[in-house]
Amino acid sequence: MVNGYAYFKTGSVRAGGSRYTCPGVHKGCKAHLHIDKDDIITLASTQHNHLPRNYVRTNVLAGGSRYTCPSVHKGCKANLHIDKDDIITLASTQHNHPPRNYLQIINETKYITTTKGTRLLMLGEYTYCRGGVRCGGGTRYRCPNVNKGCKARVHVDEAGLIVLAVAQHNHPPHKYMKIRNGLYMKF
Repeated sequence: MVNGYAYFKTGSVRAGGSRYTCPGVHKGCKAHLHIDKDDIITLASTQHNHLPRNYVRTNVLAGGSRYTCPSVHKGCKANLHIDKDDIITLASTQHNHPPRNYLQIINETKYITTTKGTRLLMLGEYTYCRGGVRCGGGTRYRCPNVNKGCKARVHVDEAGLIVLAVAQHNHPPHKYMKIRNGLYMKF
């Protein structure tokens, strides 16, 4: 589960990792993740062409809606009826399958300003410097070690949400220390 969106395992990637794809792939959604053998995201394309969902809207009932479990194609009959005021009027919550296993991602993202005045994006322990404007709006950030062959990068949309992260680095993270004036000094 990333930013309220669920992903399911669809294959393998190199070095024992796994590929996870958005269930909306059959509707053209291209969001996907690569997870390494230690359950760390190494690649994330999180731009969806739909809203997040736990149930799928299937039809409208007297101004309301009917939602079914995404596993309806596997015979699950769990569903909800919601009236026009968003009140549940009927709920059948008996599923014919165990709940999905969701991988919870803690997104430790912040911006820091160095003593040299440079603003960096910090994702986990790694920092990224601004690398230009992203197609479709937003900002691209790249690892400062790009000239040493590191291809890690992050794309952020106009709202500040990460829409793509290639977070596999070929080096340990740079270390920063916060000093008295609130700026960060590399050590």
